[in-house]
Amino acid sequence: MSFVNAIGFFSRQEEWKLNDLDNNEYPVITIGSQAWIGSNLKVTKYSDGSDITNITDGPTFYADLTGAYCWYNNDISYKTPYGALYNHYSISNAKGIPYFTRGGVHESGWRIPTQADFEALVEYLGGWAVAGGKLKEIGVTHWNYSDYENIGASNSSKFSAVGAGYRTDSLGSFFNFGLYGVWWSSTNYYLGTFKTAEEAHHNTSGFRAGRSIRCVKDI
Repeated sequence: MSFVNAIGFFSRQEEWKLNDLDNNEYPVITIGSQAWIGSNLKVTKYSDGSDITNITDGPTFYADLTGAYCWYNNDISYKTPYGALYNHYSISNAKGIPYFTRGGVHESGWRIPTQADFEALVEYLGGWAVAGGKLKEIGVTHWNYSDYENIGASNSSKFSAVGAGYRTDSLGSFFNFGLYGVWWSSTNYYLGTFKTAEEAHHNTSGFRAGRSIRCVKDI
């Protein structure tokens, strides 16, 4: 299925799906010259099949320097659609993330996005002032913080961003569930969207924070 939105950018929902090493399934979407997984990463294993450490305790999560993940508020019921929250040491671990199969066959080329990948995504969606709305899932089912309107949300990119919140890089506290979605790059740069704004947000942070991951591939 394809369409052209009001500013003329092209996106399509692809017909194939990927599976990770836990057999979680992800739709694939294309936006410009990039393919993205269409939901937040949920995998609990590195690319070699070994376990990423699940750390529930806040100070222990903050202290970890080898790689860790958690579910928001340490509640696995948040797994779908919010995915896991990963510290950056899980990304930089030599064992690697991600590993996807398509129809049981390994599909190469998928990676953690770079800063340039995020910048290309935002540029394709019309720039920082409007990209957040095009990334966000419509409605408040998964953007349920307070009674605020989900401003500008159209999901015209099919990225289906949700308000997964994050774990802070100061003592590992959980924060902003239902209000904020934020994704790691391969460096300390991150991309974010707020329920209360149409624009997309970017910044840098310490590697101890727990954030969502989307994976990308060139097409």
